[in-house]
Amino acid sequence: PRFVYVEPPTGELVGRVPLKQIVAETSDLIERLSIETALTMTKDNRAMAAQLLGLSRQSLYVKLRRFGMGGLEPSDAELH
Repeated sequence: PRFVYVEPPTGELVGRVPLKQIVAETSDLIERLSIETALTMTKDNRAMAAQLLGLSRQSLYVKLRRFGMGGLEPSDAELH
């Protein structure tokens, strides 16, 4: 497996942004990168990508919509 290195939060965030927000944004970034990688590895086969990620296909679609990926737009509820 190939791993993606994500830069840790720098001094520009710590102390100015709540830790909860830093963790949430970092988690979102890792999740998005993982989904992109799985889709690339499977040549955009969403069922296989979901399986690689240990998700149901429905859960993958929810995440794709949430991140505005794969031609799926986030719903209004997911934007807030």
